[in-house]
Amino acid sequence: MKRKGLGIVALLVLCTALSGCGKGTPSLLKKSVDKNTLLVLEDGQVQNSIVEEFNESYYDQDELKSFMEEAIETYNKDTAEDSVEMKKFKVDNKQAKAVMIYKTVKDYATFNDTTVKVISTGNALKSDEMPVTFKEVNDNKEVTKELALSNQEAKVLITDQADYNIMIEGTITHVSNGTVLDDNTVQAGKTGTTIIVYEQ
Repeated sequence: MKRKGLGIVALLVLCTALSGCGKGTPSLLKKSVDKNTLLVLEDGQVQNSIVEEFNESYYDQDELKSFMEEAIETYNKDTAEDSVEMKKFKVDNKQAKAVMIYKTVKDYATFNDTTVKVISTGNALKSDEMPVTFKEVNDNKEVTKELALSNQEAKVLITDQADYNIMIEGTITHVSNGTVLDDNTVQAGKTGTTIIVYEQ
């Protein structure tokens, strides 16, 4: 199923053609987010906060919301599960914002026709996608991929979600092509693939 990102601007084009983390489990439902953000939880659930400009006179928020709801309904019927849910939707100050919940990382990637996956460090070492070096978070220095992936209990997130904030329920230890904002948040690179090594 191809559905190139439920980025709101892309949906608006289609519609026009047709017409914080506190204690405990983090949640985008508790935060005021002003940037496209992806949160990957320990149980595999993904939360996605979408923030897009909504400043054209021909944009219709009811039409957009209906389009998104129909896309979700279709996907859930195809998978025979309630795999995707829209928890929030609003338009305010010329911005459209939505919070989407996905049952798994695979659901997020498939629904949005993008690359997001979580693999073990063992599988990462065998993968051609790994860079030669990573940036170590604590010391802010370059280390070899062998060292960055040496913890067999750690996980590796791979994504092409450019310029997104990527949040992890866990502690980030190493990054490739991203800027570390705090212990569990990385701003993905503006182009290319961002790779995050983290512990839970």
